[in-house]
Amino acid sequence: GYTLGTINRDAQTRYISVTAGVDDDHNVSLLSNEIQKELDKIDLPEGYSIEMAGEDEMIADAMNQLYLMLLLAVIFIYLVMVAQFQSLLSPFIIMFTIPLAFTGGLFALYFTGNEVSVVAMIGFVMLAGIIVNNGIVMVDFINQLRRGGMEKKDARKRYTQMVLKQSLLKLLKEKPVNRITVKEVCELAQLNRATFYAHYSDCFALLGSIENELIGVFEQSLRYVNSFDVTALIEAIYEMIDQNQEACRALILGNTSSTILKRMIALAKKDSIAYWRKELPMAGDAELEMMYTHLSNGLMHVVVEGYDQYSKKEIIRFVSRVVKISLSLLKKPAESFA
Repeated sequence: GYTLGTINRDAQTRYISVTAGVDDDHNVSLLSNEIQKELDKIDLPEGYSIEMAGEDEMIADAMNQLYLMLLLAVIFIYLVMVAQFQSLLSPFIIMFTIPLAFTGGLFALYFTGNEVSVVAMIGFVMLAGIIVNNGIVMVDFINQLRRGGMEKKDARKRYTQMVLKQSLLKLLKEKPVNRITVKEVCELAQLNRATFYAHYSDCFALLGSIENELIGVFEQSLRYVNSFDVTALIEAIYEMIDQNQEACRALILGNTSSTILKRMIALAKKDSIAYWRKELPMAGDAELEMMYTHLSNGLMHVVVEGYDQYSKKEIIRFVSRVVKISLSLLKKPAESFA
């Protein structure tokens, strides 16, 4: 018979090593599991045992460490959010987004034909920290609205609309609205199309909603008291831009043909002319209307095209000089424009 040339011992226990290689077409962990199933069927004599070692043991240890890391990551994420929100309930709600992230990751592995590996587990640990970001923003925004007196359902609706608007504004930096699809907006907002259509009929309706919000802010900013020129209009524009930088840069700044500008000019026209009529009794209605058209359109273009080139103080100074000189012409009697 055959005898061993050497006797190997580990902790005073004799052992024999049986080695084998795995080709590139097979997964080490899956193949080891199949072998372990067959080894478990062997009826060993008393005092004998069979153990899997080598690369399979290293992978198993690494996976156990990663499972522990994932558990600790989830716990620490929750504790950090508790400190941030000063609440136990809000972070608990956000934690429900983590299983959804794992579901997407597992589906991705399944459809690409990959197995749950050490690299995939590292990705899941990272994903646990990343996925809660959207939940934190959503819950914080909804809480702010509810503290302001808004009902819970209305707050969720407001948040959804905000996300859709932000997504459309990002896409508008790349192409015009007539080339943007609902699918693109939903993918960027991470919402389904049914949610989109529950709020808007199409991208044009979504854009119209953004424009209406800007016009509402502009209307609130207008101040005509003690205003002898259109500088109040410029002040209102600056206030609106300061409050809505992203929307204004996408829809107004650098775009002198913007429909919002036309609506702003039309909105301020009636009260501005009414004030001028009191200050300039010798001017006719036609003169006042033409002067307003001339000043509002021209100076609006100065603001839009010069917002990033000149300071607010420089533009206001220029606007004031132009308006005063222009309106001084109407203080003297002139022939009718009939």
